[in-house]
Amino acid sequence: MAFSEYLALWRQNRKDRAALNDLDKNSVDRAKDWLKAVSWNSYEVELVVRDLILMAAEADRQGKTLRETLGDEDAFYSNLADSIDHGNLLDYVTGYFAALTAAVGAIGVLIFAVVPDTGPTDGGMLLVQLLGQILVATCTILFARQFLPPRSKGHLGAKIVLGVLDLLAIAFVCTTWIWRDAFRTFPLSPITVCLLLMAVGLLLLLLRVVRYNLLAARHPWRENSRT
Repeated sequence: MAFSEYLALWRQNRKDRAALNDLDKNSVDRAKDWLKAVSWNSYEVELVVRDLILMAAEADRQGKTLRETLGDEDAFYSNLADSIDHGNLLDYVTGYFAALTAAVGAIGVLIFAVVPDTGPTDGGMLLVQLLGQILVATCTILFARQFLPPRSKGHLGAKIVLGVLDLLAIAFVCTTWIWRDAFRTFPLSPITVCLLLMAVGLLLLLLRVVRYNLLAARHPWRENSRT
């Protein structure tokens, strides 16, 4: 087993997708967009994409395209979106949230290492601002996903709720900046705050590797690794 079965699967899918014709590449990419719009479980998404790539390769050997094999593409993708595991909060926390937290912390470490006098003199304001920025990014990602198929049709209530949450997150960041003096008692330095955020993000990403390796043990992909 690889260190990360998900990463190995993603690389294999990327390699085999490159061997497909342009029409089949487009079909696979559209299917992946549909699946990513409804599921946080990236391993399951790549597993379904793997099956589609194998179907496309088989169709090509028969002189057909994947689109001809599937029939009504939109209906097929909609059925896939309904049947796939949509994931859970742990998938999100160890996915997008973890990556955002690690990236924000790493950028902060780099900035304070290169220009130590940049930003606030203590970690309180920095911590609140960085958490606020992560919150804004999170709400923005969730809001943007509502405009990808199949969620692009309808779901007006979800769009409104997430749009309001995004505005509230932005208002939170602005408010904490206005009241920044209240946060200037945090005992850690700015670079320490950034290191902690980066460490939390990396630990969550490691948890994702463990989780997806367990999923790979239950739903292996390697026996179908050749197209």
